[in-house]
Amino acid sequence: MGHHRSQGNEEMLTARLSLRRSTPADTDAIYRIHSNPRACAHNPSDALANRLEAEDCDGRWQEHWQQHGFGYWTIRRRTGPATDEPLGFCGGQHRRAAGPRVPGAGVNTLTVA
Repeated sequence: MGHHRSQGNEEMLTARLSLRRSTPADTDAIYRIHSNPRACAHNPSDALANRLEAEDCDGRWQEHWQQHGFGYWTIRRRTGPATDEPLGFCGGQHRRAAGPRVPGAGVNTLTVA
């Protein structure tokens, strides 16, 4: 079993972006982005077929945060149009390759012209 970790540092800010710990409120955005083939072109295993899969994905992300104290962030603009609309997700988590769990990182965004 994993250890419960502090939930501090749940937001990071840059001049243009806000990176906040993902929450269940981001489930629609997880589905919107991860169901788009362009967003998953470089990692097709991230593709989602339906909203239930997005809920499961969010649940895994939340569990990872609880166990390890880090995980995926929701990326939003700090200023300008659609500041509440997620642009994508980034972060890290432990993944199992062909052996022990190892840290991994990922970014998944959908740029709309």
